[in-house]
Amino acid sequence: MYINIKDMTPFYVGKGSKDRWKPQYHQHNAQPVLVNKIRKMGMKNIFVCFPFTGLDHKDALVFERMLINIYGRKDLNIGPLLNLTDGGDGLEGYTHSEETKAKMRATQKRLIKEGKVTPPCYWKGKCRPDADKKKISETLKGSPSPMKGKKHSETTKRKMSVAAKARKPMTEKHRKHLSDAVRQSWAKRKEKKNEQGV
Repeated sequence: MYINIKDMTPFYVGKGSKDRWKPQYHQHNAQPVLVNKIRKMGMKNIFVCFPFTGLDHKDALVFERMLINIYGRKDLNIGPLLNLTDGGDGLEGYTHSEETKAKMRATQKRLIKEGKVTPPCYWKGKCRPDADKKKISETLKGSPSPMKGKKHSETTKRKMSVAAKARKPMTEKHRKHLSDAVRQSWAKRKEKKNEQGV
């Protein structure tokens, strides 16, 4: 979940995997509204929050839908989120049409020719220099939180307090849904550990 540090308001919720949680990933791979928001705010003004971790795909989609429902979508005038759907409808399992694949190939070739992206097969059969490996390693470690070593001002604290009080409380249905999803997730983990003999 992406949060605007200036007013501590969430503006995007999504199910992430690998590096997809990083705001810079969405600078070129997301809906224009979100891309423009990230560029306008700047990375240093975005706080990434992980409300739930270690979930399987199905449970992650359940929580994604739940959070979008709680905070509300901006395009529907019911909240601050820039999500254009109610969640749980990513491209996993989706197959592009041949026409779309052809357009994607043409776009990739054009970007490679213009030098804007690296050919996907560039490093095939090659070894990266140790200096490059070190840079990649440091990048993957992530960057420290912009708030590390800092304290919120009294004004910011008041804004956070007001925003928290303004949130709609979860209904019993939502709480039960959340509780059931967490139980199922832990049950699956326990089952997997038993299968592995851990």
